Amino acid sequence: MKLDPNADRYFKGTLGKTGDDTYEVPRLDAATHSAFCADLCYGIAAERFSKLTPWTKIGYNAEISTTEEAIWAAGGAYVFPTAEMGMEVVSGSVEDDPDKGGAVAGTGAHKIIIYYLDGKYIEKSTEVTLNGTGVVATSATDMFRINGVRVIEAGTGGCAAGAISVRHLADTPIYTQIAIGNTRARTAVYTVPAGKTLYVTSIFFSSTSSAGKNTIFTTRTNMNDRTGKLGSIFYPFHELGVEDGSITKTLEIPTRLPEKTDIVIVGKGTGAAVCTCALRGWLETN
Repeated sequence: MKLDPNADRYFKGTLGKTGDDTYEVPRLDAATHSAFCADLCYGIAAERFSKLTPWTKIGYNAEISTTEEAIWAAGGAYVFPTAEMGMEVVSGSVEDDPDKGGAVAGTGAHKIIIYYLDGKYIEKSTEVTLNGTGVVATSATDMFRINGVRVIEAGTGGCAAGAISVRHLADTPIYTQIAIGNTRARTAVYTVPAGKTLYVTSIFFSSTSSAGKNTIFTTRTNMNDRTGKLGSIFYPFHELGVEDGSITKTLEIPTRLPEKTDIVIVGKGTGAAVCTCALRGWLETN
């Protein structure tokens, strides 16, 4: 996306597959500016722009309490891999198996696909055929960041019969998990691939308890927004408190996160609560 900041009343720029897709963004007219933003987002969703693709990251944690945890099915703090590695996949149910014995297919998930980044932050994927509660090593040995996991083949149940974990070959830590009854991992952790820039345009947080408990949600990244540099320290970018309800907020200025940025959404409450979250925006090819 290239905009001309020197235009008198408008930012002018060209996006898309040809030079015909030109937009003028008003500097002063808020209503017209909102219409432009809506038009741009619809254009991204409709795949009108070759360098812009829709992006969503969702998270779920069945019990956030008074200790900070990542918003993911496995619960607890999230630990990023420290080097490229092979990983292993295991389920908590024998039903997550295309042949659980005697040529009988399990009712749960049969095969998953793991979307990951290698040590150079290049996007890759690998498929794994499940073996129920038996451990299956991945064929990929260059896995450095896990950005998503989905069920791509399943039995009559159409989803995971047990919790399906993608973890270190030493059995711990877990790097992502598909919860029972789900078809994808809801892990609010993401790393921006090499050659891409992420723009977060909206955030959603939800917390439900039985006793009016409050949860503070924080989006953290390892990018220092004052210097633009990446490091080992994680800084807060978005933070909201929710008490037995939900909040959806469109960001007036999208949060820009460069390639190789690690992102994690965490929660901490005054008592036990079920928490969900979502970040939405787009990825731009540099």
